[in-house]
Amino acid sequence: MSRKRKFLVAFWLDDNEILSLKNKISKTSLTRSDYLRKCSLDKNITVVPGIRDLIIEIKRIGNNLNQIARAANEGSLTILETT
Repeated sequence: MSRKRKFLVAFWLDDNEILSLKNKISKTSLTRSDYLRKCSLDKNITVVPGIRDLIIEIKRIGNNLNQIARAANEGSLTILETT
């Protein structure tokens, strides 16, 4: 299977430029290639402050929910009805 994109583009950066680039990329959930592709093609990049922390919390909640569901399905969890 061949690559979807077949052209490699390379350029040089100095120490300050690479640090700035890494800092900007770290604030997103994009790979370096995706970030540079979006920047170069004039697409808007929206950074939501705190999104990584929110994603981590949602994953933890999902993990807890899966553990509860697994315990309930195994019968090792007693579910009491309240009225």
